[in-house]
Amino acid sequence: GRCEIRLISDYPRSLAVRAALLISGLISFLLFLALDRQKRVQPPAAVLIVIFMAFLFAGSVFVGLDSGSSGSGDGNPRPAFSEYPARFARWYQQNLPFRESLYSLHYKFCRHFGISPVKDLIFGEDDWLFVRFASRYGQTPYDDYLGNNLFTPQELQTILGNLTRARDVLKKQNIRFCVFIAPGKLHVYDRMLPEEWRRKPGASTRIRQLVEYIRKNSDIPVEYPLDEFAAYEKKFAVPLYYKHDTHWNFLGAYIGARSLMRLADPAEAARMPDVSSLEYRMAGLHRGDLARMLEAPESFLEPNWKFQHPSFDYSRVPTESGCYSYPGKLPHGKRVFFIRDSFMMGMAPFLAAHFSHLTFYWDFSLNSEMISEDRPDVVVLEIVDRYLSKLKSFNEVTRRLERGGRMM
Repeated sequence: GRCEIRLISDYPRSLAVRAALLISGLISFLLFLALDRQKRVQPPAAVLIVIFMAFLFAGSVFVGLDSGSSGSGDGNPRPAFSEYPARFARWYQQNLPFRESLYSLHYKFCRHFGISPVKDLIFGEDDWLFVRFASRYGQTPYDDYLGNNLFTPQELQTILGNLTRARDVLKKQNIRFCVFIAPGKLHVYDRMLPEEWRRKPGASTRIRQLVEYIRKNSDIPVEYPLDEFAAYEKKFAVPLYYKHDTHWNFLGAYIGARSLMRLADPAEAARMPDVSSLEYRMAGLHRGDLARMLEAPESFLEPNWKFQHPSFDYSRVPTESGCYSYPGKLPHGKRVFFIRDSFMMGMAPFLAAHFSHLTFYWDFSLNSEMISEDRPDVVVLEIVDRYLSKLKSFNEVTRRLERGGRMM
């Protein structure tokens, strides 16, 4: 068998507290006696060591106290002895007493000195947060922004070759193909970066490089509405992106949706009201993905807004995986198939009114079997600028991807 160390809070709470206090006090007392007997540590230092040890053992007493909503420590059993030290470190971090207060203090300290406690993030002006590296996905959004990683001529040829093959496969089925590149927050709000982090004016980027190359060497419709976002950004007091998230908010998503519609169906795009004419209301609070990376305090919650318009459907939004299909609100409209990423989630509520059927497919490949089954009039490849390297491996696949999943 294996030795299981069970958290004392598995027992009645009052008994657990008394037992933990007794054990931590006894251990601290014995440690003090040992240090005092050996005369190796002066009394003040010994007291500090004992206090530190007592604080460590306090984690067994005050589990969940001020541990924050983002932790999952409440009720989690301490890991088996054989799984130390990594799992114990995670367990203790989640159950650290005064966790939320300590994280908040650490954040304020780092913010004061302009130091990001997470290497993947950049602290901007007015508490704006930006992604520097996306280590988990092998992305370098900040290098993309600076223009340090332009595509090579061979990479440009490879990407265009992949897109051209997709266009040709779809053209044989009478299906239009177009590409929409969502602008990342770094490119729209670079004025909120610290001055020393901003790129030189006029610097070339791989996004502009690719868009120009596609337009010059093919007839594939491609849209990258950065200039449109720059113009709207000056008009609104409300930001177009969340300050503490990688994604755009309701305003940015609507502007993106109108731009995308000009690719997919220009006539329907003309029917979409101008964003400045729409009314919106507060719909709860939003805790951004970058704030969660920072373990930032609850003060990082941002207002979440929704437009008040009868044609917008917030009830069916695709999640971050799988393939989802549902009927639109325009019975005689076009059928559309989106190859997409998470930026489509914000745009989806504004698109249902302009198509007869919508399918959202999360995988940067051309799934010919699903497209043949779906019979769309148009296929839109939607991709945020930091994912562009994925187009180097964008190819036709025939494997089956199950439909379904949770609509949120």
